[in-house]
Amino acid sequence: MPNESRGSADQGGGAVDGVTPAAVEARTAQPLRERVWTRMAGLRFRRLFLQFGLPWGAALVVGLLAVLYARWSTDAYDVFLGWIARRPWLAFGITPAFTMLAVFATRRWFSGSEGSGIPQVIAALHAQRDETLLQRLFGLRVIAGKIGVSLLGFLGGLTIGREGPTVHIGAAVMAETRRLYPHGSPRLERQLLLAGAAAGLAAKDI
Repeated sequence: MPNESRGSADQGGGAVDGVTPAAVEARTAQPLRERVWTRMAGLRFRRLFLQFGLPWGAALVVGLLAVLYARWSTDAYDVFLGWIARRPWLAFGITPAFTMLAVFATRRWFSGSEGSGIPQVIAALHAQRDETLLQRLFGLRVIAGKIGVSLLGFLGGLTIGREGPTVHIGAAVMAETRRLYPHGSPRLERQLLLAGAAAGLAAKDI
């Protein structure tokens, strides 16, 4: 009897326990097909994120920083005006003190954040590809220094325009996003710097 059952199973297309090879193959192909579609969807999402989501997200960050920087700089200068409102002679002590503090902070912790910011962007756009140059002139440290040191200047009553620092901040934010792209290139870095500088310039009057 066992031999007869085995023979009938073989004659029935190779079914084992009622499961045919075609059914086994279909079950195996279904997870593989799902994995392929999932991978393709993931690659498409990543490509769209790098092409649209990341640049637009960084542009929103630049706009937010520009608005906050404008508000902070106005508040800092108002504080200085309040200090000297009834005692104008205090400016002779406040301005030199905050100037020296700003210079010290720049040289000690925030090298690369000095200047208006526009010459740094121009220099990076025309220089040969140099990762150390981007690290010196852009990045999170430079963003923090640009905002913090210039606010010290406003507190000291210095005449500081917002256009240059906002352009520098925008370019620095965009330059940081280059780390998220799998394949960097000089062209990509220049495009990011230009986009960041343009976003900062456009947002300075918001």
